[in-house]
Amino acid sequence: MNRWKWWLCAAAALALMATTASAGTAWLESYDEAAKRAKQEDKAILADFTGSDWCGWCVKLKQEVFDTPEFAEWAAKNVVLLEVDFPRKKAQNAQLAAQNKALAAKYEIEGFPTILFLDENGAVLGRSGYVRGGPAAWLKPAQAIIDARAGVRPETSLVQALARARQEGQPLLAMVGGAGLKDGDFKPFYRSPELAGLVTAGVVVVRAAPAAGAAAEEAKALAALTERAGIKGPELHFVLLDSAGQKVLHDSTAAAPDAKTLVPALFKALPAVPYDGDWLESLPQAAVIAAQQNRALLLDFTGSDWCGWCIKLDKEVLGTAEFKAYAKEKLVLVKLDFPKQRELPEKTRQQNQAAMSKYGVRGFPTLLVLDASGRNLGKLGYMAGGPGPFLAKLKELVK
Repeated sequence: MNRWKWWLCAAAALALMATTASAGTAWLESYDEAAKRAKQEDKAILADFTGSDWCGWCVKLKQEVFDTPEFAEWAAKNVVLLEVDFPRKKAQNAQLAAQNKALAAKYEIEGFPTILFLDENGAVLGRSGYVRGGPAAWLKPAQAIIDARAGVRPETSLVQALARARQEGQPLLAMVGGAGLKDGDFKPFYRSPELAGLVTAGVVVVRAAPAAGAAAEEAKALAALTERAGIKGPELHFVLLDSAGQKVLHDSTAAAPDAKTLVPALFKALPAVPYDGDWLESLPQAAVIAAQQNRALLLDFTGSDWCGWCIKLDKEVLGTAEFKAYAKEKLVLVKLDFPKQRELPEKTRQQNQAAMSKYGVRGFPTLLVLDASGRNLGKLGYMAGGPGPFLAKLKELVK
């Protein structure tokens, strides 16, 4: 290839990359339009809260990530892009400015850039901001948020699910029957926070549907489960088994999976977990208690042995008799600690880090209030004035 042809090819490649980036990173400004497209295309919304013409970190994020071909390719497949801009130099019409101000207030945006991942109904799936390292470093946690949006991914092998439940000492939820239902009929169920809470509580989930040509071992396991649960018709059954796979803890039928009615009954069928009001370190244990006793969860993200404001909060609020009395009646307390002077068990460390990423926690202390199904009700931090102001705000969130 002569030099002239080489330059033509190179120029064409660069033009193609620029076109791809431009097409893949077409940012909407209307939230309503973004929500409409998210529903139509079954995608999440990536909302960039930015000060595009004055915020240095916003400009760096755009240059290092959002303007790259790697981001354009990823965005085209996974998200609807929404720019929520707060410029200082360029003009912005009053309607758009009002929309953006309302969105910032709704989602409690405290600084720029803040990136929110939203579902089609506006619920927060995750948060991000500026991340060093270019598109690869930024896209890794973003992809984790998108993957989590797919919801619970049930096991497809009953044999493997039973083995996992026995090995890990966890109950098993088997969805049996319902041959007329399609995979799409289960999508809202798999994405529901209620089912996510059940999995967080340590329940293994399997779609044990009979299939033509299934392996003999699978067919045998399904036949045994069907007999044990007394299943005779083609209806969709939700069978909750103990960790040994022998005892049926719960069995119910439904025309289609409905998490809001089904999951609370499943939680109640799990072995009861006693709770005395102390701080727990296990999210699965706390999730069971919250669901069984219909309590809110208070997650305390803290650096207990180095964070000054965390230590003040513990002393002035969380350690007081007033707070303890309220919490013992209304809450399940979970401490998600990030200490520097002591080692946490590896399982606890991984759990805490995963929770921090899931909820977009970016500083300590951060306290999140969740309802019994795992929905995020609001966020708290250090407040001066003792337990009074803190409890007043907390009671606003815990209805």
